[in-house]
Amino acid sequence: MIDSHDLSLKESISLIKLNGKSFYWASLFLTKSTTEEAVILYSFCRLLDDLADQKGDKLLELQNYQSSISSLPIKVAGYSLMSFLKKHKVNQLVIKDLIDGFIFDQGLVRIVNKKQLIIYCYQVAGTVGLMMSSILKPSSTYANKFAIDLGIAMQLTNIARDVKEDALDHNRQYLPSEIFDGVNFQKLHSICIGKNNEKENLKIKNAIIEILKISDEYYKSGMNGLRYLPIRSHLSLGIAALVYRQIGVKIIKNNILWHKDRVYLSSIEKFFTSIKIIPHLFRRFLQNPIHNEGLHGDLKEVVNANYF
Repeated sequence: MIDSHDLSLKESISLIKLNGKSFYWASLFLTKSTTEEAVILYSFCRLLDDLADQKGDKLLELQNYQSSISSLPIKVAGYSLMSFLKKHKVNQLVIKDLIDGFIFDQGLVRIVNKKQLIIYCYQVAGTVGLMMSSILKPSSTYANKFAIDLGIAMQLTNIARDVKEDALDHNRQYLPSEIFDGVNFQKLHSICIGKNNEKENLKIKNAIIEILKISDEYYKSGMNGLRYLPIRSHLSLGIAALVYRQIGVKIIKNNILWHKDRVYLSSIEKFFTSIKIIPHLFRRFLQNPIHNEGLHGDLKEVVNANYF
């Protein structure tokens, strides 16, 4: 049992209100029962994420999770994880993929190309989209393709926002070196600690812009797939996506000061961004979208066709 995460559901919701403000804001638009289910899932993912980011070698512990995920006596948000996963028929291969991403983080993280980046984003966030889909009960499993895309999009936003934090606190570089135009980790790190280099800084800014452009392709697909969900879930996930995407918009608006303070949205910004969901809801009455399979071109080796 992991005591630090053995909180009641009410305590978990309070913690999310403090530390997961965008998630909490979007959850206000879900039904009470669906919110509780989403909190349990969020707490599980948070457990793994916190473990992966702790100092020291956590590789063996993560591998133990992966090899015995069906029998670990873990409680999250006051509920048995195993009972929760069985109730929603969450494919254990999805959980394996999720833990693969956190295992990757235990090594020296220097992302080389877009393919490696998209695979990583699928592992740590596209899988969460798949698990959320299991909870939200879409009208078709075809929705899972779009759920993966929304998860990838949001993780790309995280990466664009957290370049400095990832480099300084975790010794990680998620921006692919192939779009860095010669900027290596040492140069990235030196700018993080205050050594000014305008030429290299501009290259990093351009790399962040490229990541946000890629994220927009996945946001567009992910948003299109929300019409497969019940309307309250469509509303909530749509707001979450719009709010997260707006973080990227604000990064660019603020001249991509990636080595300064972390970008957040104020409550007012979240409110006005959330209103933009209204026209998206009317698209529920249009023909169901066809997924752009090109977005999964880099995932053929890792995504199981049975998910759809």
